[in-house]
Amino acid sequence: MSHLSQRRNRLSLNSASLLIFASAVFCMPLHATTYTVGPAGTGCSHTDIQSALNAAESHSGADTVRIVYALGGTGLHGVVNTSQELTIEGGYATCGSATSDGGRTVISAAGPTAYKVFSITSTGASTVRLKNLRLTDGFASGGGYGGGIYFKGPGNLVLSDTSIDNNRAGYGGGIYFEGTSPTATLTIGENNLINGNVASVSGGGIYLQNALMNMTAANSSLLYNEAASYGGGLRIYGKSTATVSSDGYAGFAAIQGNEAAYGGGVAMQGSEQESTNTQFNLSDGSRIYDNFASVRGGALYLHPYQFVFKSGDIHVDIEGGVLDTNVAPEGAAAYLAYDVGPLPVPNGSLFFMQG
Repeated sequence: MSHLSQRRNRLSLNSASLLIFASAVFCMPLHATTYTVGPAGTGCSHTDIQSALNAAESHSGADTVRIVYALGGTGLHGVVNTSQELTIEGGYATCGSATSDGGRTVISAAGPTAYKVFSITSTGASTVRLKNLRLTDGFASGGGYGGGIYFKGPGNLVLSDTSIDNNRAGYGGGIYFEGTSPTATLTIGENNLINGNVASVSGGGIYLQNALMNMTAANSSLLYNEAASYGGGLRIYGKSTATVSSDGYAGFAAIQGNEAAYGGGVAMQGSEQESTNTQFNLSDGSRIYDNFASVRGGALYLHPYQFVFKSGDIHVDIEGGVLDTNVAPEGAAAYLAYDVGPLPVPNGSLFFMQG
């Protein structure tokens, strides 16, 4: 074999080895990265929430942003635009702490400029998790959406060990959640308190639109929220299903002490979307207690939609759930409305209750 042939063979072997190595590199799984947020000079990777969120989004794969107690201050907020998996977690004493101590880092948006505490846009099958946080003093100006949290997209939002209080908006004082796919899901996990939020229109605690909501874990409540019109605690609109079976936070009921004109606890409304069902399920001894409606529906207000061949139907299924000590001039426990379109037969609401 000539020296030229030998060199060519070695070159072919080296090229093949390089291709194998490159393939192995590109097939390696992407590792999660943790970013830390705290005051300058404390060893944190970032000194503000937004820069850490931006860094996490620029890195492919599941990431975590940890926020220390000492971040402090007001005017704090974050904007998330993601198709990935992201965890935003508080409860860290220092940026070097290996684990959270389970406390709640305060994220306060108070200040001369109106901010939502977190504005989240999901652009794919993302999951955003919020843990060990207190989100407070958010404000969606001009009758806007989501004072504490604004979420829109096809993905998921999961809350655990988090409180959302003293936030204001037109729609969704505490949380505004709008799904853009049938599987978009808001999960209220363990140890969450959504309290003292105000909506100038609808959804004092939560406004849920075209999405799923599960509040089935222990120790979570919608407590003492207010809405001027519909749904002091929870407003469910359009093609949505909300399921509540939590035992409530620290001895409170799952949905307690909320106020609105219609549906002090929960208000449901069908939309003009064709063949839509708006569903609410209450079970396992979960309670809707001591809510107030100034017009109709102390605990529950149900209002379907009808127009020609389109209808927005309302379904409530209570199996082992409890409605007690709610107050309204009409329908202290529940008010079932109907809607009249151009058809001669009105569209009504469906209410099922069993022990």
